[in-house]
Amino acid sequence: MINNPPIHNNFEEIGLTIDSVKFRLSETRKNLCHALDSGCQLISFTDVLYYNSSDPVNILNNEIGDIRGQSVLSIAGSGEFAQVFMNNGASKVNIIDISSHGIFYNELKLIALRNLDFINYRALFSSQDGLFNKDIYQVISYLLSPQAKVYFDTLIAPENNLLFNGGLIAKRRESRDGQYFEFMKDVIDDNEAYELLQTKVRTTDVNFKIADILDQSKEKEPNDIVYLSNIPELQFNYTMLADFIKSGSKRVLYTSLLPHCNAFEGNKAQIMDSAEGYKYIKPGETFRLDGMNARLFGFDPNSRFQIINEIRAEDNPEIIPS
Repeated sequence: MINNPPIHNNFEEIGLTIDSVKFRLSETRKNLCHALDSGCQLISFTDVLYYNSSDPVNILNNEIGDIRGQSVLSIAGSGEFAQVFMNNGASKVNIIDISSHGIFYNELKLIALRNLDFINYRALFSSQDGLFNKDIYQVISYLLSPQAKVYFDTLIAPENNLLFNGGLIAKRRESRDGQYFEFMKDVIDDNEAYELLQTKVRTTDVNFKIADILDQSKEKEPNDIVYLSNIPELQFNYTMLADFIKSGSKRVLYTSLLPHCNAFEGNKAQIMDSAEGYKYIKPGETFRLDGMNARLFGFDPNSRFQIINEIRAEDNPEIIPS
């Protein structure tokens, strides 16, 4: 295997041991069994592992620009976001989520990308029998953190097949037209592009953290770019975006759905401007958002969370502490 830079995490810091991972999974199993017995279809977000992204990663990849030498703080999601930022040159990527499921899946994708060729990477995550190809997983599983390894070893155990691999924990998001948003399929789709990404991933400093991303706006060392995706808190209070700008971040990106974005018309999206009401604007154009200047970063009408918006420090000098 390749001699890659170490991967950092906060698992021991928060008391996440092999035994506590096993306990959490046993509790998840109980929760799922209870939900099934009671006929409940709603399962807690923290008990779900998503295979793929709900965000338009193609737009994010095409429009983020050259970010060589920059640090990124990103929601874990299904591992697509970190791959986008590494593909565009980020020197450090901090991957954070309240869901240990998402963090472990990100770790598996990173280990796979660093160590497998294109064919085997695709085969690992294209399995039609459960979460992933178990034979390929066994080849690289020893490279995982002990916590991530026991997590996946438990998931693929035969006694957990229905609960964990039958669509109850592991779920696939669909876009409006049934497409799947997978960076390593819908954007990186050939061996040459894969090898270029792999070279970058093998030199990127990566840190995994199980925590609330909103708490990170108080960190002493800010990240250049923050990607919040569609965290629920943003659907009610956009002013929290300013906290990252105030702490020193240069760009904060997030995705949104109705009612913030109402419709599409050619290369324009209808956006809710807090000062003017709904208006059609092109990517790169600005609008007012709860006292801030925001930009329409880009959109894909077929994605579930169609648009990406951005708050830039350069557009909001009034909120930067003097």
